[in-house]
Amino acid sequence: MYLLSLPCIIDYDYFGRFETLHEDFVNVLRDGFNVTDFSSLPFMSMTKETSGDKIATYFQNISSADIDVLREIYSKDFEFFGYDRDPPVILPNITRS
Repeated sequence: MYLLSLPCIIDYDYFGRFETLHEDFVNVLRDGFNVTDFSSLPFMSMTKETSGDKIATYFQNISSADIDVLREIYSKDFEFFGYDRDPPVILPNITRS
């Protein structure tokens, strides 16, 4: 994503995050389009399952060596978008080799 977003070429007004998608969407509508009434907007329902739960399920069968490769490939994304390369809550049983 870092390479695709061209941060040194394009002057972005806003970067949203998946974890705060609802709030980010509301902020863009309010700040960028002066929308003040959100009562009629169809928002997706919130579930009890967190994105961390989903990621832990997806990553449970991936080796720590492969996790290290992914960390390296996406290291600029982690840095640029402010994500932890070693999130203990999401991947509690996977340690960096």
